[in-house]
Amino acid sequence: MNKELLSNKIRNLADSIGIDSIGFAEATTFSDSRINNPKQKDPSLSLPDAKSIQVFLTGYFTGMS
Repeated sequence: MNKELLSNKIRNLADSIGIDSIGFAEATTFSDSRINNPKQKDPSLSLPDAKSIQVFLTGYFTGMS
């Protein structure tokens, strides 16, 4: 399955379950990060076979009380 088709399927699934936003990134070292912990900065140390990282965002703010 090509990347674009897979990305669209993931986006559609995320939308159907209420995910507000989704992002994709290559599973490489985060070079622009202020993270000091190497395991958090380099996905290959925790997930050596990972090819990409998906980040899902959902809000919980329900308004002012």
